[in-house]
Amino acid sequence: VDYVLDHMKKHGPFDILVGFSQGTIVTHLVAAILRDRGEPMPWKVMVQFCGMRVRDNRYMKMFEQPLQMPVIQVYGTEDPYYEYGFKSQTEMYEKPMIFTHSEGHKFPGPKDKELNRTIADELVKLCYE
Repeated sequence: VDYVLDHMKKHGPFDILVGFSQGTIVTHLVAAILRDRGEPMPWKVMVQFCGMRVRDNRYMKMFEQPLQMPVIQVYGTEDPYYEYGFKSQTEMYEKPMIFTHSEGHKFPGPKDKELNRTIADELVKLCYE
């Protein structure tokens, strides 16, 4: 997490912070640490694919209040972690935008053109409008 924070300070700001699978845990922690420090987020929106909540109890207090920032969460309904991730991660944010695709633990593929276009459109709105 410190490495990500340091990288963002040196090279940011960014439009989008992306996390996949366990990488979403890093995105949660980075956002919560910055919120607790009273520092602005050096990105405009987060996109989390096939994510899950932070499972280390040492950090649970950081998430007693939902994070208030734009976040898009994308889940594969055939992902073995779908139910766990969906139930545990969505409550960590005040108003997550949630999308699903019909595949497993992966990014939406080429057959998900409509979903990919919808996500891209939402990102444009959140970043540039």
